[in-house]
Amino acid sequence: MFKPDFIENNEAWCIWLLGNEFNGKASPQQVVERTGLTLEQVNGIILDLERMKAIRVERIPGKFPPENIKKIGLKSAGTILYEELLHGQIR
Repeated sequence: MFKPDFIENNEAWCIWLLGNEFNGKASPQQVVERTGLTLEQVNGIILDLERMKAIRVERIPGKFPPENIKKIGLKSAGTILYEELLHGQIR
């Protein structure tokens, strides 16, 4: 699981993956496969990023966490965070 050296936490790593590798959208399972984190860890990251209004979350009705998330995608605040990571402005 290669994580760039300048990525300091899992939330930033998820933003980086969404912006750099997943073209702005991904399923939690794609993030799990890419990072090696558990689905529960990824679910926690998703909830944190959703509270920050950095991502939008598409949920599956009738399912319970952590299996209830179908897709996540960058919102404008998440795109700004990605751009800051890309240009080395936050670490």
